[in-house]
Amino acid sequence: WMMDEGGCRTMSTPLVRGSPYVTMDYFKISPRISSDPSYSWSFPNGIPNGQPVNEIVVDVTGGGATTRYGIYAQPAVSFTRSLPNELTSPSYSGYIRIAQIESAAHGDLLRKYRNQYPTSAVVQIGTESLIGTRDIPEDTRDITPPSRIISTITFR
Repeated sequence: WMMDEGGCRTMSTPLVRGSPYVTMDYFKISPRISSDPSYSWSFPNGIPNGQPVNEIVVDVTGGGATTRYGIYAQPAVSFTRSLPNELTSPSYSGYIRIAQIESAAHGDLLRKYRNQYPTSAVVQIGTESLIGTRDIPEDTRDITPPSRIISTITFR
């Protein structure tokens, strides 16, 4: 995070095992997506020109291969092509997801579920002390030393 006169700015990247998307959550940050300068980019659905969009498709060519990526945003993001292999946006609050598109059918599935997040998870919060680990009741507000908070997230 970074403090300025406008308050806190953040970017987080929650990792979800098995998800086809890489997700970035932005709050008052200017997103930038780029690649190595030796790669070339083409946009089969048109070059981003600063107009708000929810989806951009980019073909990245390098090392003798071309890979297609979908870039999905909610709410819409106003990307411009600032360099041959870079997209930038003004300050943005929302999330951007990127996924490799293997085929047209795969692209349709990615587009269909771009706004979905995994919900099958178990979250356990407890304390660790000299004795061991114990659950904390939901209404507990204070934890007395020498305990410290332990959190575990398990995706199923």
